[in-house]
Amino acid sequence: MAAQGACGECRRWQLDSTCCRVGLLRRGTRLRRRADDEDHISALPDDLLLHILARLGCARAAANTSLLSRRWRGLWTRSPELNFHMITPDQLHAALGRIVRPAGSPRIFLPSHHSLSTDRISSLLATTAPLAPTELAVEIHSGKRGSRDADAVELPCFDRTASLRLDFDQRLRLPPAGNFAALESLSVGSGHVALGGLLPRCPCLRKLRFSIWQFDSVTIHSPSLQELDVFAPVQLQRVDIVAPMLKKLKFSAINDISNAFSLSLSAPLVDDLSWRWNARSTSDRFGVLWCMWSLKLKTPEHLEHTLVTNSRENTHLQPQHCPHGHILSLNIGVTDNLGDVAWTFEQEISRIPARNLSVLELKFRQEGIFMEQWCWIYFDFAPLYKNLRWN
Repeated sequence: MAAQGACGECRRWQLDSTCCRVGLLRRGTRLRRRADDEDHISALPDDLLLHILARLGCARAAANTSLLSRRWRGLWTRSPELNFHMITPDQLHAALGRIVRPAGSPRIFLPSHHSLSTDRISSLLATTAPLAPTELAVEIHSGKRGSRDADAVELPCFDRTASLRLDFDQRLRLPPAGNFAALESLSVGSGHVALGGLLPRCPCLRKLRFSIWQFDSVTIHSPSLQELDVFAPVQLQRVDIVAPMLKKLKFSAINDISNAFSLSLSAPLVDDLSWRWNARSTSDRFGVLWCMWSLKLKTPEHLEHTLVTNSRENTHLQPQHCPHGHILSLNIGVTDNLGDVAWTFEQEISRIPARNLSVLELKFRQEGIFMEQWCWIYFDFAPLYKNLRWN
């Protein structure tokens, strides 16, 4: 973990960092001792020393405490928390090889000037898996994104890991055998994994998050899942979610959904819902072409706490005034030409995954700028839902 072998860019980062520059001392620098020449810190019990090392928040700083005393040498390898950053891949592999099993909660971040291939990332994960971390976070700037299985990163079976966060571009290939028996929280960045093969091997999964979903179809079937967060910057064709224990759902499709979009949602316990996509629907009313730019469905917990009264004065929304159903929020505006758009407002709204709508929130866009005004209309949507008309 010393500076030897670090690239020039990494070393500049280390010198600029409060934690990483510890130990990068110039020649001739001496450590001061107390007047009684006794090392009182090193006399502390191991558990307390390990707690101090964990508080440093940096594996390099923890390793460089070996300069303090022989008593501290190698102690960092037993630290319950290790944060590896501003480090070369070779140094990282060497450091991981010295950690005493089991590891606690290692966090690995490789700076962007170190771009790793799928083989290097696979090797890094394979080196980490035997440490049996309870929590693991890996953020790597990878090379060219591959689309074939041969270009995928091999994911080891982290059978004792409860929380796993993987953030890199490459696809993930599942291990041939084994379950993620302890996994409760999984966060995947822009990588893609075959959910049909993964989710049945995660019997305890509670939280699932995809920062950037890259494909036009989303299929998630899990009997244990309670929280789901999906962000999709691509045009979606199909969403299929079956999660009987799901309580919190956040879904964002910022690149519209296709005209052939199909939705199948079975999650009867959801009570915290945020469903959004950038719509491209139009409605010709009053001789003017209106465009719906975005549509968002949310639960009352996401409602603003002020409203405009009949007297046009802002008042606070009291708890007794909060709606019991979902809130439909639409951003609409006048447009001259939107191209080939087949869907109307009514058809677009009919595709949202809720029927108990009680609040309509309208935000207007004028000449490309959102107006900072909106209105809330409280009523029961259900009886009118199938024959909703705009006037």
